[in-house]
Amino acid sequence: CNHKFKNEKKCKTPHIYEDQIKEAFIKAFNSLIENKEEIMMGYEVILEELLDTTKLEKKVATIQNEMEIVEELLRKMVDENSRKAMDQKEYSKKYNELVERYKKAQDELNEIEEKQQENKVRKDSIDTFIDRLKSQETILTDFDEALWTSTIDKVVIEDDIIFHFKDGTEIKQEKIRTRWFKGYKALD
Repeated sequence: CNHKFKNEKKCKTPHIYEDQIKEAFIKAFNSLIENKEEIMMGYEVILEELLDTTKLEKKVATIQNEMEIVEELLRKMVDENSRKAMDQKEYSKKYNELVERYKKAQDELNEIEEKQQENKVRKDSIDTFIDRLKSQETILTDFDEALWTSTIDKVVIEDDIIFHFKDGTEIKQEKIRTRWFKGYKALD
């Protein structure tokens, strides 16, 4: 915690050594390897859902169609207003309603495009995670920094260490306590 001693209320996060985190990561990742086949089957379903974009594509087509209709209505309205005298108050009201309708459709389209992008990023993360999991045939005995980088999204340290993997999996590990013997550190 960067603000451990700054305020009146002290941060209660205990100190933890890098070796403790590495050891906990090895245990967490090994628990994934032990259930590798089960995990892989679960991801097949998730990836199918992420790859099935038909619902989103239908929504996009519907919204784009709505936007084209509103654009055409706006064009006709402006054209008619330029050719003949219209009640400008009524014209402004209808024009603003159409603009609001267009903006609403545009916002919906942006939300769907963001969702599509999020799905793509999630799929890529899962693919990377699965590739790393598939390539790891044996349990880890030593810390692998490349494996850490390619699989870990974040680590939360409180009473336990919680590893948040890039695929969305969370694994909780107990903190490894340390003892000191005449200047040497020993892991329990």
